[in-house]
Amino acid sequence: MASVPAAIQRSPRKVLKKTTRDSLIAYSFIAPNFIGFCVFTLVPMVFAIALAFCAWDGRHAIEFIGLKNFVKLFTTDKIFQAALKNTIVYVIGTVPLTLACSLAMAVLLNQNVALNKTSGGSFYRKSMQGGMCDVMAYKNDHGDQSYVSWANQDGSTYIFCIMQSPDTCDTYGYANRRPALYETTHLIDWVFQSFSIQPALDTDLALAEIPVKYSSDTDTLKLYPDNSMMTLLPSSGDGTVTQKYFHLPDYVCAPIQQGDVVGTVELKLAGETIGMVNLIAGQDVSRSSLLYSFSKLQEFFGSLYLKVVLVVSAICAIIYVAWVLLNSPHTRHSSKKVHRYGRPRD
Repeated sequence: MASVPAAIQRSPRKVLKKTTRDSLIAYSFIAPNFIGFCVFTLVPMVFAIALAFCAWDGRHAIEFIGLKNFVKLFTTDKIFQAALKNTIVYVIGTVPLTLACSLAMAVLLNQNVALNKTSGGSFYRKSMQGGMCDVMAYKNDHGDQSYVSWANQDGSTYIFCIMQSPDTCDTYGYANRRPALYETTHLIDWVFQSFSIQPALDTDLALAEIPVKYSSDTDTLKLYPDNSMMTLLPSSGDGTVTQKYFHLPDYVCAPIQQGDVVGTVELKLAGETIGMVNLIAGQDVSRSSLLYSFSKLQEFFGSLYLKVVLVVSAICAIIYVAWVLLNSPHTRHSSKKVHRYGRPRD
């Protein structure tokens, strides 16, 4: 059996998987930083650790001496011993003191009547976690307060901000009026009574249908949200209070696998966008080979390319037929006869 010449032998083309291509792209982004880290940090560190066990003056060959360098540091090197002692004293003297001062400052800043059930009175709210107050006082003993605080409810954190609340707002009757804190407590009560974290979508409910091409199983495909999108909504309502704006193609082409992302839905509340959720296919849809082939034939025969080719071919055919007719023997013979007998007599 004759062998195939090596010049025309071709190895099969290797096609990289999508995950492999994505990994190579990711590695190409981190490669410069990783190479720089290895060259300027990792290699010098490893070399320095190795030199710690060697004797080398930079000119002569490196000689391994074991732990002699470390023994010399702790026995005869007075400068190193003094530096080590000073470092230990500094760490013992500063780190605990810094931690103690920081903790004391945090405790002082966290002193808030709204956080103390005993002394807080009507200002106390169990959900409040902390806050910061700013007071602007005037000569007539009147002024205003601003207060920023945060509170937790059902695992979610809310931030409340009151700006320039006048003294007259506080009607609790305490000697020390706190108008900003007074309005904060009312705002917290209103928010937690009027709003709650709820699912904006139901993942078991189809939100849209879209036409399917090249399939004999179904003409449409139901689309479901890929998550329920937990968000802050009015407690008196549910996900139906939101407005949904779909971003979908005109159709999808089989084959389709369940879970494929087909489009998105934008959720709005009172005209403000609160989130975007992917819409996924609710079922597998197989492709019909017959419908696919027929559709491609229709696209081919209706394509502009074919129309241009047909027009150009028709023009060429007309030109060719005309040329044949003008150059046929019968046509030349008739032309000569007309020329012979059509000459005027003398």
